[in-house]
Amino acid sequence: SGITNEISSGTQYDQLAELQSSYNNLSVKFDSIKSTYYAGGADDVKVYNDAKLELTRANSAIQNVQSALDAGKPSNEVDSRIEFAKEKLDTANKAYNSL
Repeated sequence: SGITNEISSGTQYDQLAELQSSYNNLSVKFDSIKSTYYAGGADDVKVYNDAKLELTRANSAIQNVQSALDAGKPSNEVDSRIEFAKEKLDTANKAYNSL
C-alpha cells in the first residue's frame, strides 16, 4: 500500500500544482482590474471586494490541500480537499466573470 500512496500523492501533487497555477492566473486577472473598480465609487469597491473574497477562499482551500499532503494525510482526505479547492476556484472564476 506504500507504493499506492506514493503514486496517489504524486498525482495529488500534480493536481495541487494545477490548482496553484489556476489560482495565480486568476489572481493576476483580479489585480489587472482592481484599479478600475477602486476608481469607481464605494459600490464598485464592494462589488470587487466581494468577488475577491471568493479568490481568498479558494487560496485557503488550496493551502488546505498543501497542508494535507505535507502532513501525509490519507489519500481519500487529500482527494476531498482537492475537490473542495476545485469548487472554490470555480466559484472564484464565476465571481470574476460576473465583474
